[in-house]
Amino acid sequence: MQKEKAAEQKKDRPSPIKDFFKRKNPAEFFAAFMAVSLVIYLIASLIWGGKVFCGIFFADGTDLFMDFFNSVRDVSQGTGVYTDRGVIYPPMANLIFLLCLRLVPEEYATTPFDQRHDWVNYPSAIIACLLFLLIFALLFFFLCGNRVRFSGKKKTLFCFFILVNVPMLSLLERGNIVLLSTLASAVFLFFYQSENKVVRELSLVALAFSFSLKLYPAAFGWLLIADKRYKEALRCALYGILLLLLPSFFFGGPKCLVWMLENIADFSDSEAWTSIAKTLHLPEQLLKILFMTLIAFVVIMFVVASYIQKEHWKVILFACTVFMCVPSIHATYAWGIFLVPLIYLCNGKQQLKGIDWAYFAFLILPFLFIPGNPDLNHFLRDGAAISDICILLSTVALGIICLVDTFRAISGRGKSEETFSESELSAQK
Repeated sequence: MQKEKAAEQKKDRPSPIKDFFKRKNPAEFFAAFMAVSLVIYLIASLIWGGKVFCGIFFADGTDLFMDFFNSVRDVSQGTGVYTDRGVIYPPMANLIFLLCLRLVPEEYATTPFDQRHDWVNYPSAIIACLLFLLIFALLFFFLCGNRVRFSGKKKTLFCFFILVNVPMLSLLERGNIVLLSTLASAVFLFFYQSENKVVRELSLVALAFSFSLKLYPAAFGWLLIADKRYKEALRCALYGILLLLLPSFFFGGPKCLVWMLENIADFSDSEAWTSIAKTLHLPEQLLKILFMTLIAFVVIMFVVASYIQKEHWKVILFACTVFMCVPSIHATYAWGIFLVPLIYLCNGKQQLKGIDWAYFAFLILPFLFIPGNPDLNHFLRDGAAISDICILLSTVALGIICLVDTFRAISGRGKSEETFSESELSAQK
């Protein structure tokens, strides 16, 4: 009898694992999957050594911080930053690097390309880079952490993985100004619906600033048009034009914008497409056709969904997917902006249901630590290549899911009544 009672009690006792999967909470799933992938990555690194540990980074980490240091060295050339170095950054980004140049020794700033890794010999150069990364990374961390609307251990672990994930670590390893652009875009996405007029206006300036750094965040401006906030959209556009034009006078005037566009065209036609084609072992022309078709579909779906989709996080996700379709923008570190729709999703939903499972799976896939195996002879030996594959897979999958979900919404079958305004999110906090 006692054994039977003990067996019944054991049977009735709730299982933590079963309870975890029954809750289907996206924030808990994200934290759990991230934790498991991090543990696997660290164990693999201990087994195979530094090749796996640094394998998730560009060139196995041998080009450390070079997006920062190359840019600082480029701007030391003045107008030559566009005419000689072929830089694709807008003038505002180069102006920021010009300010950073003041902290870097001249003897390093003027070094030829083959001596670019000599930054390790100059303490002020090291400190300048670390300050650049530390300040903006912490601002992004506190911004996202402040917008998380759940608490306890779940929030602590979730916030930890805001920075400790493959795209963000890759971004810090590169020292790319996308970090600042992502921060500014996140400010807009989190606050453009604020009930405070001053905060809303500052969010417009933030989007304009993000645009002046990388151009493609202009896609987020459509959110204002879809909300019929035409005056705000116009002011945001004016801010963007001013922030694009004013810094140009440090690099030869507005004509430098023409040089920049020419450099972007050259970059897009050569390095980006070729690199992705080699990674996927596909003909370059076929890849271009496939991606152009995907871009057209995603853009159309984004425009349509911005009017009919009731779930705000999906509209933002569509916008992020639009510019991730472009190979000249496509990079592992650019995926960091997807933390914004992820936070909106986790704030608004206690459970994942239906097609949201597919959204969630491909949304978090590029954040996971998936180590390569150095003993293999193909691209699976390279963790960075695997990250690129995850980005491509997720971008294509999200584009298709957007298409399906939008048609479902149009037909009335997939329409959701869940929408989360700034005031509702504040109340949830």
